[in-house]
Amino acid sequence: MEAQASRWLNRNIFTFGLTSLLGDICHEMATAVLPQFMQVIGALSDRCSRTGCLAVGYGVAVVTFLGLAFATPSISWLLVCFGLAGVFIAWEETVEGAAVRDYVPEAQAGTAFGMLGVVNGIGDFVSSLAVGLLWSGLDASWGFVYAAVVGLVGTVSMARVRPSGAPET
Repeated sequence: MEAQASRWLNRNIFTFGLTSLLGDICHEMATAVLPQFMQVIGALSDRCSRTGCLAVGYGVAVVTFLGLAFATPSISWLLVCFGLAGVFIAWEETVEGAAVRDYVPEAQAGTAFGMLGVVNGIGDFVSSLAVGLLWSGLDASWGFVYAAVVGLVGTVSMARVRPSGAPET
């Protein structure tokens, strides 16, 4: 009976628990930083090109992922990276919807926001799967390198988007 009772706590269950704990810590640290920047970033995006603001925010994400990929075993380094994660999440959540709204007629705003949600959901699933496979198959740092490469593609792509109302070329 005792052998059966101790079987539930194995390496996989421990790893799930540790991953959940670290994920919660990461989320809570990022969310503590997030509100501090949302108002400032929103105001900035009202004065500048939203797509340019998004490109900068995505660039902060790339720096964050590279910082985590090559992190030294230091609490202060991780705190900086988690703080940057809060900044780029604030940047994305604040500006992305407003930027999408800038490019569609009023009558199609709901559809555009819905499509943004669908695309973000698919991206979340695919990236979680890819990072999980890289993390478990190679090393945790490869997941962050993958995120940085994909983020760099997004940054460059967003920087190339013409401002709303710009003439087609």
